[in-house]
Amino acid sequence: MKSRYAAGLVYFLSVAFTLLLRISGSLWFYDLPGYENFFTLVGQILCFGVLSVAGYFIVGKQCRFDQIKSLCDEFNFKKCSLRNFGLTLAIAVPVVFLNFLVASVWANLVVLIGYVYPSPEAHDVTVATFFADVALTAVLPGIFEEISHRGLLFAGYRDSGSKVVVVSALLFALMHQNIAQTGYTFFLGLILAATVYYTGSILPAIFLHFFNNFVSVVMDYKTLNPLFGAFAAADNWLYSTTGGTVVLILGALASAGILAVCLDAMRKRAVHDGMIPQGARERAAVGALPLRKDVLLWITVAMGVAATVFSWVWRS
Repeated sequence: MKSRYAAGLVYFLSVAFTLLLRISGSLWFYDLPGYENFFTLVGQILCFGVLSVAGYFIVGKQCRFDQIKSLCDEFNFKKCSLRNFGLTLAIAVPVVFLNFLVASVWANLVVLIGYVYPSPEAHDVTVATFFADVALTAVLPGIFEEISHRGLLFAGYRDSGSKVVVVSALLFALMHQNIAQTGYTFFLGLILAATVYYTGSILPAIFLHFFNNFVSVVMDYKTLNPLFGAFAAADNWLYSTTGGTVVLILGALASAGILAVCLDAMRKRAVHDGMIPQGARERAAVGALPLRKDVLLWITVAMGVAATVFSWVWRS
């Protein structure tokens, strides 16, 4: 119960501070040079990194340094077996492929309900800006968003059994506070949370999150490198030609099959090792607070929903 309260409170504060940063930035600082980079650094490192770890250490562990080892375990900073990391590598490309497909479908849906995507901003296409974007868009979220969502949230909500996967994915999607990202981030969040649930390690999720975002950055730098241009051309062909549509469908089916087989292999190993029970779902721990009665969780969800709906109304 103490872990649930500590994680719920610290996560609520992390998201609230992130929302305040967004509001203050859009009202007063948006036109300042480098604001977006500053927002990313503060949001990722301080809100999702430092506050998640330090806040849980203070509230949940009462600053007891003899609890650092258990803190790392609760945040799932554990060694990942070679077998499970091999399975993670096997699903990396399928996950990216499926997530891009879900993102495309979601983009069409939000347009149908009136959302207007902002025009893409021009940016310098140089090696320096490429590596800067990799750091800000792939490295930082891959590490710090995972610490918060597959570390902190798992520490607090692991007593809810297998429901921790959905809780982590839902809050991960709402954390973006942007309806344009909600759908595919929920899908990605389910996969990332499932890998942590089955492997007991946060490392596969960090890698998959980084790889997904890295590919997204590469697509924005198609003129920088011929290989990047080939990726962008292939993406355009998939979505704009009949042959591409056929390949897209076959690729989606193959990717879904690979993902299902690999996740099931992770699950069977987790059952074999006694990490999770046999069966489709793991029940909540005895005495655990039911999710429907977790007031702090639903306040956090409501804040995320309100911010997401506002992003839709604002752009409609």
